[in-house]
Amino acid sequence: MMKSIAVPVLLTALCQIAVAQISADLFRHHYITTDMPGENTWGFAPSALADFDKDGDLDYAVGNRGGKIYWFEYQEAGRWIRHELGPFSPSHLGGAVLDVDRDGWLDLIIGGYWYRNPQNPGERAFSRHRYDSRLEGRDS
Repeated sequence: MMKSIAVPVLLTALCQIAVAQISADLFRHHYITTDMPGENTWGFAPSALADFDKDGDLDYAVGNRGGKIYWFEYQEAGRWIRHELGPFSPSHLGGAVLDVDRDGWLDLIIGGYWYRNPQNPGERAFSRHRYDSRLEGRDS
């Protein structure tokens, strides 16, 4: 079953506080994809923005519950390439991005697993490593 996914992309300026009036005519939805593979009846898992391929721009990672995690490689406005990141964690608790193994490449953490960036993520899936078995199968 294919289902559309709308992904709001938020841009923030670090160390800068701004107050602005936002009107409906200034905001537009942008779709990264409209055909996520797999079972999507339960919604989508934690997502993350990070530069997974070290090309200087933000990429987007998201999983579908009980399925796989994908990362979308940003090419240019309106053009993203979908890659399989790895199998989804049995736990859907939270999501974070950091360089767990200090190799200079950003890794993804979801539930009790961390997904190691293979350093060529456009060609290979991330490897999955359990770090906390107590989170196994928890969805809340």
